[in-house]
Amino acid sequence: MHLLKQMSNTILLDADGVLLNWLDTFCEDHDLTRDEFFQLDKAYPEDAKKHIIRFNETARIGFLPPIAGAVEGVAALKNLGYEIQVVTSFGTSPYAVRLREDNLKRIFGDVFTRIHCLPLGDNKQYFLKKTFPEKDYFFVEDSIGNAEKALEIGLQPIIFTQSWNANKPLKQGMTRTYNWKDLIETLKVT
Repeated sequence: MHLLKQMSNTILLDADGVLLNWLDTFCEDHDLTRDEFFQLDKAYPEDAKKHIIRFNETARIGFLPPIAGAVEGVAALKNLGYEIQVVTSFGTSPYAVRLREDNLKRIFGDVFTRIHCLPLGDNKQYFLKKTFPEKDYFFVEDSIGNAEKALEIGLQPIIFTQSWNANKPLKQGMTRTYNWKDLIETLKVT
C-alpha cells in the first residue's frame, strides 16, 4: 500500500463496483456467472454494450443493492468530514439518471453533494480534469484504467478491489483497498 497524502475534504466515488452491486444484479437478470459476463464482454464487446445499455435503462437500475459495507462506509466518510461526490459512467438517459439518483438516495440517504452521470463506459479523465482542476481529491474507483487516467491528471486514486482488478498491478501513486472497512482505515491515517 502506498502512503496517502493529506487531501481536500472532498472525495469522489465511483458507483458501480464501489457503492452499488451492478455486476451481480446484471448477471442475475441475464442468468450469467461473472466469468460468463467477462467472456461475453471480451468476445462480443458491441453486443455486450447493447445489453448493458438496455439494462441500464430499465427500472432495475433503480434498485441495485449496495456493495457489502458501503452503507456503513459512506456514513463513516460523512463522520470523517468528507464531502462526497459520485462520478459514474453508466449512461445519461434522463430516466436512468433519475433512477440512479433515487437508488443512491434510498440506500445512503441524502449525503451526496453531486451525482455526476457520464456516458456508458466513458473515460472519466476529461470530465475529472475539467470538473476538479484543483487535483487534491481522493478518487475511489474499481476500474484500473479510470484510476490510471485520474492519476495522470493529479488526483489520488484508490482502487476498490474487486475480482476483476485484484490481480492487476497498480502504478506508483495508486493505493489499493480491499473493502469498505479497509478504505475507511486507510483514509483515517491521512
